[in-house]
Amino acid sequence: MRNLGLHCRVHGHTAVSYRRAHGLSTGQRLISADLAEQLGRLARSHPNGLTALAAHRDPDRAQAAMTAEGQSRPQRAAVRSRTGAVSRRGRDLAQVEIEALVAAGTDLGAWVKTARGILAAGATAGSIARGTGLTRNAVHARLSRYR
Repeated sequence: MRNLGLHCRVHGHTAVSYRRAHGLSTGQRLISADLAEQLGRLARSHPNGLTALAAHRDPDRAQAAMTAEGQSRPQRAAVRSRTGAVSRRGRDLAQVEIEALVAAGTDLGAWVKTARGILAAGATAGSIARGTGLTRNAVHARLSRYR
């Protein structure tokens, strides 16, 4: 299939419903690269091609047609596959940072001050939780209760 957008109409789908059903972002092409190039060449060679497009272009309507559901899930998956687990999970704590948190012990004020320093150095609450054996909820609770 060179033009899936036209073919999906045979089966009662629109391009939007097809993308939604298969988890594709609204920016995902439904035509082959060679057909896109051929259509682009044809539009550029037509005397009124780009002028007619500019006259009918409505950016506000296009923006209104974009839905968060149609954009976020596939794009988030693409970003996660590019950036890997480190950006989601945070970096692992250094042994010195873990020892500093352990040394703070039961003094929650000192623990929170140390944890905030670690967060400022690029760690996440999840990485503090993994390094200390606490749950992420416990780390968040300590950070929010003890300023």
